Amino acid sequence: EVAVYVDSVRMTDFRCFRDTEVSFVYPGREGLPDGALPNVNLLIGDNGAGKTSVLRAVALLHLAPIAGQMGYHPY
Repeated sequence: EVAVYVDSVRMTDFRCFRDTEVSFVYPGREGLPDGALPNVNLLIGDNGAGKTSVLRAVALLHLAPIAGQMGYHPY
């Protein structure tokens, strides 16, 4: 069994983000604040704030090597 963790994702001119970096927590990450849950990332925001865009960016990060073969065309 292989576990994959995302440390951070940087979005430049992606959907509603001009230049933003989002960091995530994961088991074994050093420097977490007291009380942080190492396996929980919570995205909170108003409708249209970009929560789904962050998740899409993470998905694209992992699919990028084969996206062209799948026929993906960004809109």
